[in-house]
Amino acid sequence: KKIKYLSITDHDTLSGYKKAKKILSDPFYNQITLIPGVEISTSFEGSNIHTLGYFFDADNKELNETLKLLQIRRNEFAKNTLDFLKENLLLLKVQIYILSAIFLMLTIKS
Repeated sequence: KKIKYLSITDHDTLSGYKKAKKILSDPFYNQITLIPGVEISTSFEGSNIHTLGYFFDADNKELNETLKLLQIRRNEFAKNTLDFLKENLLLLKVQIYILSAIFLMLTIKS
């Protein structure tokens, strides 16, 4: 069966749609209709929500500016999470080292 319709819904970005649009501009793919799509991350009453949107103007300036801000926030969150993990991994390594030294000292005394 041939694909007739395609939509790519990336998190907070239209980059997948734009790449697909470029690829599908080749006449070989003329049977495929590309539908603009996006997955927008948000929250409601403390819950994370992933809303899918279709059939919009992918060149809309306000939408693209909003998605850019969401990407910046997503990248900042990822960086902060990695920094947190690095700091706590170092602390965990120090704790393991201290516990190993204590265990070694107790073993030698036995």
